[in-house]
Order: sequence, then structure tokens, then C-alpha cells
Amino acid sequence: MGKRLAKIIALGIPAIALVWCASWYALSAYAKNRIDAFMAAEKNKGREYQCARLNIGGFPFSLTVGCETLKISARSKGEPVEVELAGVQGEFRLLRPGYAEASLIAPMNIHGINGRIAVRSQWESKQLRLGLQGFSPTVLRITARNLSVDSLQGGAPQREFEAATVLAVFELRGGEFGPSNDLNIRLQAGGALLPVLDSFVEDQSPASINAIARVNRLAAILTPANNLAERVEAWRTTGGTLNIRNFLLEKQNFQFAGSGEFTANQQGFLEGSMQIGASGISSLMRRFGLPAGSFALENILNRRPRGSRGDATSGNRPPMLPVPVVFRNGRVFLGPVSTRLSAPRLY
Repeated sequence: MGKRLAKIIALGIPAIALVWCASWYALSAYAKNRIDAFMAAEKNKGREYQCARLNIGGFPFSLTVGCETLKISARSKGEPVEVELAGVQGEFRLLRPGYAEASLIAPMNIHGINGRIAVRSQWESKQLRLGLQGFSPTVLRITARNLSVDSLQGGAPQREFEAATVLAVFELRGGEFGPSNDLNIRLQAGGALLPVLDSFVEDQSPASINAIARVNRLAAILTPANNLAERVEAWRTTGGTLNIRNFLLEKQNFQFAGSGEFTANQQGFLEGSMQIGASGISSLMRRFGLPAGSFALENILNRRPRGSRGDATSGNRPPMLPVPVVFRNGRVFLGPVSTRLSAPRLY
């Protein structure tokens, strides 16, 4: 019995190894064919992917797909847009089904729309990682260290955003895309600098940003269409909404918080309302020439109802403004009062 078992093991292990090797090489060939088919299909849709050198490896326990200098060319509003990455590396672990990871290599440059878009992003080498896990729900996790975004318009680079750490989690409920799929989003950034906001509120200290949101009717956005306007319109007409459950930005002397629900109107502007709160906004009061005193906006914002406490996620979260900020017909209203601000447009 012992000799027979030893003989079975002696013959079985090489056989299993041979089958595993054959399966891995068949899988790598299948991956190469799928990549070629994907690129061909995208080219027919007007999006061209150029990979300077495609590498497939990872034998024996994973499948890695790498690309040096990935360039994506497409058109937006009939005008060319180009995205270029120094490299991308993806890994599929064969002994961990339902999990994949990718590393993007900086820098990433985006150019297009007659020079109106010119952006460069940087991060630590191979530290912008994407992890895809599970089938239902499906979770995409993005992490980055020392991320920065520069505008290249007008010659010299101009810093638009930077953060020491960034975490973004996208959770799709329901597995495959369907008409009722919801996309849950969680964003966190630490040590963040936003030069435009920093100068606006006269506070140069690093910020922490936390946001929780949900997009429903996601399938409508991903429906094949000629342009973004058609996708947004399909999302709007099927009842699509963006629900911001919680947004909190904290700096040393400034805080902003908000929550609300939005959709899009026929012109592509965000439409909906948001409850907001802020503290440390005396510089904004001076900038807009608003009055100081017991009835000033800052005093109203900073006055807590008797017995109230801060949010559980932040002990000094600012109280909410008594009236909502409303986006309607492309304009921004503070309660019933119209401001001179325009609502954000999705396309």
C-alpha cells in the first residue's frame, strides 16, 4: 500500500505540475487575445490605446500584465484628448479568485480640447494602486501617496491639488451592472493642499477631506452612447441621483461640511439642494463685504442649538446653516435668494 501510494504521488505531482503549466500558458494566451480584442473594439469606438511594450508574466501563481508608456487617444465634444502614463502593471492572483491589483507609474499627462485641458499628475513610484475584489459586491480600492495635480496651461506648471495620502473606495452592489445598481463611494485625503481654497479662506494649513456618497442608476451612465451628454441624459431620465451623505473638510482655522442630493437637468447642470455648515469664515465675510456683529452669517453658522453635540466622526464639526444651498436652472440659491454663482455643469 505504501509503495503504491508513493508511486501515485510520484506520478501525480509531475502530472499536476504539467497541467498547471499548460493552463497558465493557455490563460496568458487568452489574456493577450482579450487585450487585442479590447483595443480593436475601442479603436472602432474612436478610442485608441497604444502600448509601447506589452509584457505578460507572473508564472506560476499569478498572471501579470504590464505596459510601458500607455497612451490613450479619444475625442471629447469632437476635439482630441490624450492621456499618457509612464506605465501600468496589473496582477491577477490565481490562488485568490476575484482579486486583482494594478499599479500606475507616474507621471500621467492629460492634454486636449484645444489646449483648454493640460494636466500633469505625480505620485510616489508605483504607489498609486488599484485593487479590485469580489463579485457581489465588487469593490475597487485606490490608494496613493504624495499625489499632486498640476495645470500646465499658460506655460509654467501651477499646482491645483496635492495630498500626502489618498484613499478612494468604490463599491458596486448587485454584481453585474443592472438598472438598479448603486455605486457607493468613500473618499479620504490627508495632508491636502488646495491653493485656490487656501488663498480664498486665508488658511494655508493642510486639510483632511472625508466624503461618503452614492450614485444610483449607474448602468445608465455606462450605457453605450456617442458622448457624455447622452450618458448624463440617460441617467437623468431613468431617475439617477447623486446622494452626498457626508462631506467634511477640516483645516486648522476653517471647516466646511455638507450633505444633499442632486440630479441633472436637461442642460446638464446639477440640480438639487445641500445643507451646509462652516466655521472660520471671517475672511470670506470680509471678501464679500458682509456685515459683522451678532447677526452676521458666521455667528449664525457657529451658534449651536442648546444641548447639541458635534458629529460622531468629528467632535468639532460645524453646525448647519438654517437654509439650504439650492442648485436650480444653472444658478445657485441660498434658500430663496439667488446668488451670482453658477451651478456645476456635468458636460
